[in-house]
This record gives sequence, C-alpha cells and structure tokens, in this order.
Amino acid sequence: MLDDRSKGDDYYELHHIIPRSLDKSLEKDKRNMVLLTAKEHFICHLLLPRFVVGKSNYIKMINALIRMQYSKSSNQKRYTSNSYQVVKKLISDKNKILFKGKPKSKEHKAKISKSLQGRKLSPEHREKCAKSNKNRAAKGFKGHIIPHSNEAKKKISEKRKNQSFSKESQIKKSKSLKKYWNNMSLEEYNERCSKISKSTKGRIISNETRKKLSKINLNNSKRIEYEKNPKNCKICKTMIEFRKRKNQCCSRSCARILQHSHKD
Repeated sequence: MLDDRSKGDDYYELHHIIPRSLDKSLEKDKRNMVLLTAKEHFICHLLLPRFVVGKSNYIKMINALIRMQYSKSSNQKRYTSNSYQVVKKLISDKNKILFKGKPKSKEHKAKISKSLQGRKLSPEHREKCAKSNKNRAAKGFKGHIIPHSNEAKKKISEKRKNQSFSKESQIKKSKSLKKYWNNMSLEEYNERCSKISKSTKGRIISNETRKKLSKINLNNSKRIEYEKNPKNCKICKTMIEFRKRKNQCCSRSCARILQHSHKD
C-alpha cells in the first residue's frame, strides 16, 4: 500500500493500522503503516473508538480523533455536519468518563464563580431557558426543577447542617427576603403561608427555631394589622410602607418639605 500510493502526485497521509498509543513497538514497522487520503484517514479515526476495548483505549482513540481538527494544512478539511456531530458526541462521552462525579477543588470553584460574576444573559438565551423550563414543567417537574432522589436529599441535608455563611452573605439574604415579604400582597401572603404549613406538617421543630418563628409571626401579624389601618404621608398623602411606619413621611424629599414648613 505504501509503494502503490507514494508514486502519484495526490495528497496522502500516513496511518498506523494498530495505533501507536496502543502498541509502541509497531511504531516504525512498515507492515503497520498505510497511506490514506484525508477522507479515508478521518473515517478510520472516526471508527476506531468503536473497535477498541476498555475505557483508557477508548479515550486514547477519541483524543487522536480530536487532534485531527488542529491541522494547519489546507488539504485536511475533513469535517461535514454529520461527522462533526459524531465527534462532538464522542468528546462528551469521554468527558463524562473522565470528570463525572469528580469533586472540584476550592481554587477551581473560585475560578468558576469569578468567571460567572457580572455575567448578563442575552434575551435569546433567556427565551431558551424559559422554553426549557416550560418543557420541564410539562413533564411534571415541580417548580421547573428536576426532583432530587432520597439519597441526594440526605447528602444535601448533611452538608447544610454544618454549613456556615459569612456576615455579608447573611445580610444579602436577609435583605432579599425582606423585599420579598414586604412587597407581597395579602392574598399572596396567605397562599404562601398555606403552602408552608402543608409542607411542614408533622415536622419536629427545635426550641431555637420555635423562638425564631414566634418573632417572625409577631412581625407578620403587626404587618397585617397595619395594612388594615395604614398610615399616610403628611405631605403627599400616600401610604407609608410597613418598615417605615414609625416615620411621618414616605420619603426624604417629603421629610425635608415638612421640616421647612415647621421652620416657616
């Protein structure tokens, strides 16, 4: 095969019948070499992952296939849409074998978080996410989220038991929760409370959590009473928010006008 194809002016590539990564002793053996066209060479490497045995050999053959796309020669344009799809699937299979279930280091997690900070999704990306969530909801997933298995739930609960948050994260969470509850209407609040009560039925609560819940319930009852008899701003006559109920005005601008009026 080497002698027949080396005579012409056509473009050929050297291919090892038994790959070098599997047997290095046959690397320089001419009986293990064959000249192929770029298309033939690519098809051979496309088929090799299917014929080898073992995960390590499978990964080696996929790596050899991936390296073919980095060629700088103009004659080596091997990809079509179908072959490109096949190669990408093989790469994803390889990555699943290598990285599935591997825990990420703290440095790796920090790099991922930095890269995602300040990232804004395009409207097209958001539409795609919305469509995928709708499809998940149609399949029966609650809250557009795939439900966890019992084993996964146990692992998550064990991790969260000893989890400690920084003061900055605690302040951010408290602010976001306050906004969520304060901007809620009475109907939404009652629906939310009924859902929480159904989900927490039969749950054993510690004394510490009972004290915290009692404080929260006192604030909520006060908020409901306030909404029945709200306090209005003395300047613009608009309703003052529950968190600002001790103030006489709804904003700083109204408070300044009130101060000037008292001075005059």
